[in-house]
Amino acid sequence: MKTLKLIWKNKDLRNKLLIVIAILFGIRILSGIPTPGVNRNYFKLLLAQNSTLNFFNAISGNGLSNLSIMALSITPYITASIILQLLGVIFPQVKELQQCKTKADKRKYEWILVFSGAGLACLESLTMAIGFGRKGLLTKYKWYYVLLITVIWTIMATLTSIIGKIISVKLVGNGISLILVSNILSSYPSDSANIYEVLMKGKKTYIAGLHLFFLLILITALFIFTVWLQDTEKKIPVTYSGKLQGKSTFKGVSTNTIPIKLCPGGVVPIIFASSLISFPILIAQIAGAKQNAVLKLLNSGYWFNTSKPWYTFGALIYLVLIFAFSYFYTEITMNPEEIANNIKKSGGNIAGIRAGSSTAEYLRKQMKYLIAIGSFCLCIIAIIPFIVSGLTGLSRLSFFGTSIIITVSVILETKKLILSKTQENYYMNRVKKGGLFRG
Repeated sequence: MKTLKLIWKNKDLRNKLLIVIAILFGIRILSGIPTPGVNRNYFKLLLAQNSTLNFFNAISGNGLSNLSIMALSITPYITASIILQLLGVIFPQVKELQQCKTKADKRKYEWILVFSGAGLACLESLTMAIGFGRKGLLTKYKWYYVLLITVIWTIMATLTSIIGKIISVKLVGNGISLILVSNILSSYPSDSANIYEVLMKGKKTYIAGLHLFFLLILITALFIFTVWLQDTEKKIPVTYSGKLQGKSTFKGVSTNTIPIKLCPGGVVPIIFASSLISFPILIAQIAGAKQNAVLKLLNSGYWFNTSKPWYTFGALIYLVLIFAFSYFYTEITMNPEEIANNIKKSGGNIAGIRAGSSTAEYLRKQMKYLIAIGSFCLCIIAIIPFIVSGLTGLSRLSFFGTSIIITVSVILETKKLILSKTQENYYMNRVKKGGLFRG
């Protein structure tokens, strides 16, 4: 309550938050406008048959299932940012640009992300319009309908990413993340209705009550587990025996820490794994090929199905991919050699570890150990929706899995940002009133 009072008293922060809420609400209104010339029920069957794709539907705010003008939403921008991160490993120029040493570099990189996302949106829209257009996506498969939905989806996806950037720069919070979370939260009502239809409607009162009780327990436990996963990190103490500033050296001992998160890649490894395992199925559907045993193995709609248990082996492939991408993503975002060199240049050392290569090797071992635990935790969160889906028949579960990781991480990040701004404003007001040192 104290934080809410501080927010309300801070007129500038309060107004910015209200504007952000209004913008997010406006995006949700746009998401309800149907795309002209499409069959709005086309993707609903496809999403019901492949639970993996439901994640992409959730982060688009049901844009795919409803085929609204915001069908792609913020997803092309997110894909572009991940691709550019991977390109930074191959091309030093991209990596140097990503480091954003100046405001001009940061601004340039942000616009590169926006235009890269626009290019991907155009490619995705055109591929979907041509690939699925002949099979019923378009009410009439004509070139002007293909062009129309390509232009609409590309413009709206680009506009969404620009709005996200405006929120980040001019208002409060990470705009892209906030749009993403608002999309996910908008799926809750429809997914709740789906849960009611499958698990409660027509059931005896006590059975429906038991289903609801166990579902609420599972959702609550997953949220708590995800909060723990996002907040947990190991802090490695680094001791500095002397601090060099200009031409003067200040003697003494200071201690700093290197935080290594239990899950440094966040949701990215799951996005990589989901994309890779869904890609062959989408290509086959665009090509009009029938599903063979391999495609059914990769189709999460067949996992944990008691009548065909052998297809559940595909879930094991999915989990292995999450582990692999967790290590891969950490390797490209955290460089132990670079960290060790920076510590050595600053005159620091980790207790009991020699500076230089020994420090780098120690950090690498710590990272591998923590990533193994974090990857295992990610796998638990990622696989639960498919287990529930296979055993109950539920196909839309934005309450579970990857969506929870995104929701929790963004809420925690935004909360910390708002708290820092309210505390900063609080102390500034006390300084102005001359009461900071009065106890």
